Amino acid sequence: MFKYLTILTLLSVSTFAAWSQSSAGWPKEIESSQGNIILYQPQPQKLTGQQLTGVAAFSIAPAAKKEPLFGALFFDATLDIDRDARTYLMKSLKIPNIKFSAADSTIDLEKIKSSIIADATTWRLSGSLDALIATTEEASNSGKKDDFKNTPPKIIYTTKPTTLIVIDGQPILQAIEKSGFKRVVNTPYLIFQDQSTYYLYGGEIWYTSSQINSGWKTTKTVPKDLQKIVDANKDKTEKASTAKPAEKSAVPPDVIVSTEPAELISTEGAPQFSPIKETNLLAVKNSKDNIFKDITSQNYYVLKSGRWFANKSLEGNWEFVPAEEIPKDFSKLEPGSDYDQVLSSVPGTQEAKDAILDASIPQTATVDRKTAGKELKVEYDGTPQFEKVDNTDLLYAKNSPQTVIKSGAKFYVVENGVWFEGSSATGPWEVATSRPADVDKIPASSPVYNTKYVYIYDYTPEVVYVGYTPSYLGCYIYGPTVVYGTGWMYSPWYGSMYYPRPYTWGFNMGYNPWTGWSIGFGFSTGPFHFGFSTGGFYGSFGYGGWFGPPIYRPPFYPPYHRPLYGYNRPGYGRPGYGNRPNIGNGNQNIGGGNQINIGGDVNINMGNHTNNLYADKKNKIQGVNSGIKGNELSKIDVSRPGANNDRRPGTRPGSNAGGNDRFNGGRDNNVFADRDGNVFQKDKTGNWQQNNNNKWDKAPQRPDVTDKLNQQQVNRDRGNARQNTYNQANRQTSRPSPSYQPSNRSNVGGRPGGGAGGRGRR
Repeated sequence: MFKYLTILTLLSVSTFAAWSQSSAGWPKEIESSQGNIILYQPQPQKLTGQQLTGVAAFSIAPAAKKEPLFGALFFDATLDIDRDARTYLMKSLKIPNIKFSAADSTIDLEKIKSSIIADATTWRLSGSLDALIATTEEASNSGKKDDFKNTPPKIIYTTKPTTLIVIDGQPILQAIEKSGFKRVVNTPYLIFQDQSTYYLYGGEIWYTSSQINSGWKTTKTVPKDLQKIVDANKDKTEKASTAKPAEKSAVPPDVIVSTEPAELISTEGAPQFSPIKETNLLAVKNSKDNIFKDITSQNYYVLKSGRWFANKSLEGNWEFVPAEEIPKDFSKLEPGSDYDQVLSSVPGTQEAKDAILDASIPQTATVDRKTAGKELKVEYDGTPQFEKVDNTDLLYAKNSPQTVIKSGAKFYVVENGVWFEGSSATGPWEVATSRPADVDKIPASSPVYNTKYVYIYDYTPEVVYVGYTPSYLGCYIYGPTVVYGTGWMYSPWYGSMYYPRPYTWGFNMGYNPWTGWSIGFGFSTGPFHFGFSTGGFYGSFGYGGWFGPPIYRPPFYPPYHRPLYGYNRPGYGRPGYGNRPNIGNGNQNIGGGNQINIGGDVNINMGNHTNNLYADKKNKIQGVNSGIKGNELSKIDVSRPGANNDRRPGTRPGSNAGGNDRFNGGRDNNVFADRDGNVFQKDKTGNWQQNNNNKWDKAPQRPDVTDKLNQQQVNRDRGNARQNTYNQANRQTSRPSPSYQPSNRSNVGGRPGGGAGGRGRR
């Protein structure tokens, strides 16, 4: 049903080749009309959507000079970004200013400067997205706070294996065709009703109760016809699955059902504490949750969906604590320690800054105006019904699984990160060249809030340049950290169809700096069925969602086995696994097609999605950056545009038509520029030198100089380590062991995202 969206790839083979050089690293060698330029790794200062500003040190060897001239060029760039391949391309590069380290009366520096500025418009500089994140000083929207609802969910504490079952409000029952059974449609779990008895399918075992909110017990007595229905759909799923059989749980978990926002925290027996050195914090070590106790205040702290909550006891009513107000000792947690996964939610840490920058970077694409939208069909449950969006002149369709917005006489649809417009609520549709005027005013209390983060950057008569940030998928910047979801409870639609809305609580959303958001959903032990849409009881694959826009769901981190219930956490995964979150676990069925999600350990049918909505092959979507995988970056060379010459690093490139960059393999990436245009390098003894009058002298030994340079060096090294780990991850079939990686205790999964939910027909 997404055949309507055809993406036109404008980048030529030679441009893709230039892009590939991010793997080769810096510095890069560029031939210009004034001589050979060595460009050192850019030092990004501010990122605003696609727009990047910064400074880069360089040297140029004019024909009339024996020694190269050093200087700093200030740049403004428009980026094309591929979040799957973790690469960026400076498709539009402008240099407003260049400063040289010395005057030289023997050559015309102004002529050289003008020539470089003119030549730069043809450069195709590329790099690693992880290196960009690590080295960028500031994101434009860092520190903002929209009107999120941070009222704590009901936090339930248990000391034994327990599963939390979330229902979106009071149960809505739907008859199953050609049977006497009904199913609860407003939950992603399989709950059935047979007259006055409820049955919950748990994969290995069945539960039953006379009332849905309590009293659940395991049972071996299930109506035969109900078992047949489940078995028939289970067979379909298993045929499409390559997952290993689920392990048998020694003890079936208890079941808690909540019809209000809730989260589960648990310990294996009474809580056991482990002191964290050089802090007043204790960690609850026999829990898979992030639970701490502050000795000073005697408060417990727990982290859920990126938000901190505090309470004097593990039971009772918890209070929301703004990230800025948590104990300062959290910032003393060491990267690589057992509890470093929370650092992304601790203000001021490098992990929190990286998370904000990552959430600021869009996925971009180029959309063909002639073909996109021609097959787009918008569905309504009956006649279109529109409701006002507070604080705006906009209306949104409340009885559609898609995001439909009315602005004046125009109608807009946001599908898979692209805006479409039409003159009626049912189309026909074409790619929009602008967004409705009030989109930026949409409050977080509206279920269409995430459309604020789908952008239209520019257009031509043939194409539209578009992009979306991770906020479209549920990862939001909130002050000094990132959070998952807005916290608002949006009313689902239920008429003859059930359309769920984005959901924040109940699925134990966890973030880490290497893999982003993933779902844990309160498992203490053992396999337990969980499903979204896709066939069978869940309807055909498509619209709406528990976690955000169509087709996208964050991956799951697996249940924990140790050897009974288990609290040993799986290690951090690394970006770049694509469809393979939690590689090597073997307990997940992540398959294509439209099978019902029944059986196995965590049977999730994700339709072979990628982290890039524009590059979903199943839905015939192709982004501008698709076609180059992370592990292929080193295979393409630009010594001749379009060629793959496998040139050895360090040899001098040949002719360079088009001005593409090349890796200059023999030089160290140790030269930096500051905001004033001064150029520095770190010598082999570890000391900083400054280039004055084209000679290297000892740099000023002032903290404002050396401390800044040292931090930039650390960030550059950290970015390169992240990039190398990404490349390793794409070459391996199991989880890598990066040189710097958070501990293996963390909640893990795929890149940040949102998700899609089920729908049902009454």
